[in-house]
Order: sequence, then structure tokens, then C-alpha cells
Amino acid sequence: MSKLKILALVVGLVSVFIFLAPTARADDPPGAKLFGTYCGACHGTGGKGGFAPAIGDEKYLSSHTDVVIAKITGEGVGSKGMPAWSKANGGTLTNDQIDNIVAYL
Repeated sequence: MSKLKILALVVGLVSVFIFLAPTARADDPPGAKLFGTYCGACHGTGGKGGFAPAIGDEKYLSSHTDVVIAKITGEGVGSKGMPAWSKANGGTLTNDQIDNIVAYL
């Protein structure tokens, strides 16, 4: 294989990886990455729904205050399979991280 073909293959592969790799934008709020890491698998991208309720839609957000959402996130809802995410309740998130997730929503 010629050097030109190898170079073209490498450039092509690098381009694919760059295109497919999820990147955090500079203007993303701090809670966006946290939400994606800890919440998105169940609640869907941007909280628009998955196998857990849609918590990023207008209906949910208009019926729950930020304080209530932070409390649910921190303390969990065991009867619905929602884990407690705050460190104070055995989770992995600080109160500031939970506040950033709520602000993102």
C-alpha cells in the first residue's frame, strides 16, 4: 500500500472519530455533562424521556419547583427505582452538582 493511501486512510479514520465523538461545547451549562452522565441513560437526552419519566419537558418542569427536583434527585424515590444521588444519602453527587443538573433542566 502506498504512503498516500495510508495517509488517506488515517485521515479518514481520524475524521470519523472526530465526527462521532461526543463533545462538550464551551457554551454548555455545567449540568449538561452531569445530566448526560448520571441521568440521561434513564430519562433520555435532555430529559425528554426514556424508560424513566420525561423530566425535561414543560409539563414536568411547570409542575415541579427547582427545590422539589433537587430533593427528588438527592433523596431518590425508591418505590419508583430512582436512586438517591446526593453524597449525604449514599450517592455520588454533591449538592452543587445536583443544583447544576436542576439548572440545566
